[in-house]
Amino acid sequence: MNIDMAINKEKTLNSNKNGDKSNNYKPNNNEKSKNGKSKSKDKVKKPRKVHPAAIRARQKEVNRFLGSVLLGVPEPPKKPKPVSLWDMVQWAQNENVSLEDFSKKMKGIGKLTTMNVPKKTSAPSDGKNQADIGKFLAMDCEFVGVGKLRESALARVSLVNYHGHVVLDEYVRPEERVTDWRTWVSGVTPYHMRKAITFKEAQEKVKVLLEGRILVGHAIQNDLEALKLKHPREDIRDTSLLSAYRKYAGGKTPALKKLALEILDFCIQAGDHSSVEDSRTTMLLYRLRKKDFENGKR
Repeated sequence: MNIDMAINKEKTLNSNKNGDKSNNYKPNNNEKSKNGKSKSKDKVKKPRKVHPAAIRARQKEVNRFLGSVLLGVPEPPKKPKPVSLWDMVQWAQNENVSLEDFSKKMKGIGKLTTMNVPKKTSAPSDGKNQADIGKFLAMDCEFVGVGKLRESALARVSLVNYHGHVVLDEYVRPEERVTDWRTWVSGVTPYHMRKAITFKEAQEKVKVLLEGRILVGHAIQNDLEALKLKHPREDIRDTSLLSAYRKYAGGKTPALKKLALEILDFCIQAGDHSSVEDSRTTMLLYRLRKKDFENGKR
């Protein structure tokens, strides 16, 4: 047994002398290469960091599985998505419900959801065909701050027809440098400027659409000034000037959000403003008091 161990030991020594490193050779990380440069040490991969939100989401899925499958606990019902004001208006029109009755029934309904609204709705027309636009258009604009003084500049313009169908909805690239996006109010971000049109293009589009039509708006003069346009006074219907609506603000100019809440019991502008939503709300307020407007009452 000792003889065999001696022979194996002698073979090992001979292999090391002859440069055979296949068995016992261990490479040195600091050993220099043929070029004289030291070989870099093997990089140790660091464990990937997982965001805490992802961990919580994963834990929630695991808990749901454990509760529903292993313990037999049913999953909680999904929260229904809220329905917009104009979806309700479209439904009322489909069911031949007058706007007066609709506004009265809105009182006390509470938060509208898809569970308490019939699914029967008609697919609205895009309204882009000139023959479908009609005589009445409601307009609203969104603004951002430009220059050192952060003066208001047009960033979005929307027009809807009498039935609330969108006729025009364009983001507008301000002529000056934007210094305040006012996203929390306007809903406009730098991303929207990727497909925005120029101010002159927006001005020309609105001018063509308004020609020979009744313009409905809330404090509409501000929007016209932003677009640098004029419209015949007899063809303007401003919901902020009607005395029946001004009483909700003590005779002063009422906020559109306040009128929607007081008259329709519906909250708009809960987050970012939408010029489409505001235009539709303004058109609805006009239609509720159309007789007063057309009879010259103020």
